[in-house]
Amino acid sequence: MKMGLVIKVLMMVLSLAAVLYGIKALKSPSVQQKADDPNSFVGLLIGGDQRMLNWCPEGVTSVELYSDSGEISRVLTSKQDISAVCELMIGGFSMEGGQEPVYKLRLRALTEGSGNPVSLEQAQGTAIFRVKGMPFSCPGLMKILERFNSP
Repeated sequence: MKMGLVIKVLMMVLSLAAVLYGIKALKSPSVQQKADDPNSFVGLLIGGDQRMLNWCPEGVTSVELYSDSGEISRVLTSKQDISAVCELMIGGFSMEGGQEPVYKLRLRALTEGSGNPVSLEQAQGTAIFRVKGMPFSCPGLMKILERFNSP
């Protein structure tokens, strides 16, 4: 046999072994747990169950932040704050009890002019939100809302 053929076969076998090892490693419980964590680099790298959502309409000038009692607790006007609450990494969730949660108004995006405001609602005590009837989970938004609600 020629030495070149032996090297090619050996490289193919080693590549197959590396692919099989990689598949096994990606299915391990520790990697799956990190992939589901929205703050994990592994989750962003693998893709996990996360995707971007910009729920605010074009030309947003301010976002009203509502308290648990339904009153406006803060109005966000800086572009950085608006971007923080409008551009979200969202994921799926499961309805464990099978019942629709009760949603309360948390954010309302306002535009300059005659545009209709868009509202974001939150299921009480959870990281489940809803925009235009579409529910999603967003633990990152929970942290942002806690930061804005702290004095």
